[in-house]
Amino acid sequence: MKGEVKIVQVHAKSKSYDVLIGNSILSQLERKRDILCDERFAVIISSRVYELYQNYISNIFKDYKNCDILQMQDGEDQKNYKNAEGFLEILLKKGYTRKSVIIDIGGGVVGDFAGFIAAVYMRGIPVIHIPTTLLAMVDSSIGGKVAVNISSGKNIVGIFHQPEMVISDSSFLSTLPENEVKNGITEVLKHALIGDDLLWDIIINNNLNSIMEPDCISNVIFLSAAFKAGIVER
Repeated sequence: MKGEVKIVQVHAKSKSYDVLIGNSILSQLERKRDILCDERFAVIISSRVYELYQNYISNIFKDYKNCDILQMQDGEDQKNYKNAEGFLEILLKKGYTRKSVIIDIGGGVVGDFAGFIAAVYMRGIPVIHIPTTLLAMVDSSIGGKVAVNISSGKNIVGIFHQPEMVISDSSFLSTLPENEVKNGITEVLKHALIGDDLLWDIIINNNLNSIMEPDCISNVIFLSAAFKAGIVER
């Protein structure tokens, strides 16, 4: 059901935060309006996602006068230290401070990259993750692992930086390519096999199409996010 919100609480060692899950729930950003209105905030967003959902996203941010939309290309090769330096320079030139906020909208690459920017700018500023792929919703957006790549390898330069909040809006999944859907379902299957019986029941009693129905996928994301939150806490 549109607008209905399920909540998973994550209690990490350094911070506790909520993961909000549902269909068409981007307006839940209002929960953090206090920190978003204090200073400028940047939305680091996948260019592809912005192209597909510009009206939806722009409508959410239209009431904020202190917002900068910064697009980045998808792809693991874009998550590099050189690009990070470029984004950090942009923030500095625009006058971002230690009270500023980063919001990322995209898959795991964008979340990792933007989270790293937030972690190192001014020794750390708040970040809000809005994952748009199933894999990011059930895995990479939860737990605070952020990093960029260097020539020697992937995720060599990184840090743990927990978000202020995660919003998993399943409406973004409607345009997700099938291979990306399968990537996410594979992670869900891993959680089910490790020990979540409810997830296992959903997987064996549905096909890929029925799992991706709005009510079903919101439940899948909720159960999988709760499983990942338990791993993070332990």
